[in-house]
Amino acid sequence: MRKKFNKILQYPDPKLKLVSKEITSIDADVIRLLDDLERLCRKTSKDVLIVGLSAVQVGWNVRVFVAFDLNKDRFIRVINPKVVELDEKQSTIWEGCASVGTGENSLFGPVKRPMRVVLEFLDDNGKPNKKEFKNEMSHIILHEMDHLDGIIFLERVEDHSKIITAKELDRYMALHDGQMPPVD
Repeated sequence: MRKKFNKILQYPDPKLKLVSKEITSIDADVIRLLDDLERLCRKTSKDVLIVGLSAVQVGWNVRVFVAFDLNKDRFIRVINPKVVELDEKQSTIWEGCASVGTGENSLFGPVKRPMRVVLEFLDDNGKPNKKEFKNEMSHIILHEMDHLDGIIFLERVEDHSKIITAKELDRYMALHDGQMPPVD
């Protein structure tokens, strides 16, 4: 029987620092886990957009995550992902994380990542996939991959003085016609 979860783990919970293990078989428990991750993203997303959630964030130490595909307007389900290509070109965008604060105390920071990633993974039917993700999608995928390796996005922020709360971000955006703060 699989574990049940009701909430997203919060940093500095030591479980978030574990390197996740590969799934050896895609059974009903794994499918329910994927369903629950997607459900939790949608449920939690009423106040803030959660575009990805990994199994480790709910206490499962396995290489599984869901990510909202901004181009197709649906979640993709990812099992045992492997990065097979990374672009040398990088971009910096503001990132936040459901495991780093809640509500107006959620933290955000500018993170530099490759603008393109090619990922090999299994879908929830066990079918092998190889897919390219660009721009913001590359950031989302690599953010979730970091979770599987025990890395929190705060570790990727080069200048920690630029980390801000959701309350500060909302205040900035209200004064600047909904625009995010500059990243540099």
